[in-house]
Amino acid sequence: MDKRFFPDTVILASSSPGRKNILRNAGFEVVVMEPCVDENDVEDINNEMLPETLAAMKGEAVTAKLRKETHSDPRIVIAADTLCFLDDEILRKPSNREDAMRMLSAMSGNWHKVITGYWISYGGKTISGSDTTRVKFRPISFLEVENYLETEEYKGKAGAYAIQGIGGCLVEKIDGCYFNVCGLPLSAVWSSIIRLFPNLNNKECD
Repeated sequence: MDKRFFPDTVILASSSPGRKNILRNAGFEVVVMEPCVDENDVEDINNEMLPETLAAMKGEAVTAKLRKETHSDPRIVIAADTLCFLDDEILRKPSNREDAMRMLSAMSGNWHKVITGYWISYGGKTISGSDTTRVKFRPISFLEVENYLETEEYKGKAGAYAIQGIGGCLVEKIDGCYFNVCGLPLSAVWSSIIRLFPNLNNKECD
């Protein structure tokens, strides 16, 4: 990361190991600050806007804490929230094994949408948005689902699977950004960071 253009340390307002790994692999030093927000404390909004709204709640909570501690906005803050949608149903993190079984069985052989909302702040400026990827599961048997649940990889995962892990074996094809399904649409986030730094945004390739 070229420090002449912007700080290479970011505050990640999320405890997600997947998001942390995506940012670290992109060259950032990552400091995790888990936000204290009630994800159920959201006004009735369009379902597909929910990930972006939740991301903003997380980002604003962490930014407010940083301002209180440092009286400034010295670092990039990145927040995100990922949800899966099967038809009109929101597939959040499963509440238990039975809930995960229900989700995975319903997605078998079908397309679903993964929407990640993101919120980025630096120097008092913020940019937010969301990205959508369509994912199709191949037909999977009851025994396959049982075996997958035995790995416990489904825990804490929207839609009850992790495409970057064993859950990738359940996926037949995707339409859109792979990293979005992992929890952070890297290209969209990178483009947003560039917009917050005019010196980088205006730099032309040789």
